Amino acid sequence: MRSSIRPGYNPLIRKLESIFTLTDDERQALEHLPMQTTAIKEGQDIVREGIVSPGRA
Repeated sequence: MRSSIRPGYNPLIRKLESIFTLTDDERQALEHLPMQTTAIKEGQDIVREGIVSPGRA
């Protein structure tokens, strides 16, 4: 299940701006990066496709 992000909200930019000031060019570059979010349920395993978990080889 994918969650929708409010237009203009970018958690990466928010995190970076809590550490230092971004220039307009840096902010614009970050806004154009591809970003996908997914809602994860408590206890749900997170594994990338094609990666074998330890002990499952």
